[in-house]
Amino acid sequence: MQVVGGWGIYLTLGWFYDYLLWGFMVLWLGNLWGSLICSVGALVINLCVLIWYQKKGIDWLGVTILEEVKERGHQWAANLYRHDKWYEKWATHSFAKAFQILLSLLNKNDILAFLVLSIWQDSFITTAFLRHGRFGKLETRDYLILITSTIVSVVTWSIGMILIIQAAKFGWSTVFA
Repeated sequence: MQVVGGWGIYLTLGWFYDYLLWGFMVLWLGNLWGSLICSVGALVINLCVLIWYQKKGIDWLGVTILEEVKERGHQWAANLYRHDKWYEKWATHSFAKAFQILLSLLNKNDILAFLVLSIWQDSFITTAFLRHGRFGKLETRDYLILITSTIVSVVTWSIGMILIIQAAKFGWSTVFA
């Protein structure tokens, strides 16, 4: 329950920052300055959350659960393939295959996990995950992961947000012009 609550709060706050505030800042200050200011804000927020997360030592993020999923996930996916009924196999095949591909990427090495999590999530989650369940004082490696992941994350997000805003402007001008 702690993991669900932690993720729920984190994702809700992240949604407001990523979609509403980021979009507003890009509209107000322009693509470059809006993205730069929000990128710095994202780094500061993720650093503060990471420090707090490490000091608390409570795995509300569920990193230990993710580590267990990495270890046992292929067994779970294999069980989905062993259904006696053809329609159960058919219904779960795509999910099981996608799950196995994601597990393979995460298990290959930390570089692939870094790239996937930096693009899919954010630098806090990436850094916490790459600490592999360790809590305590952050090391130089952790700060480098946080900064590098932030760069990958915000560049990806900025491009996406700019494209969304441009598409919305085009749609608005097309419909209401």
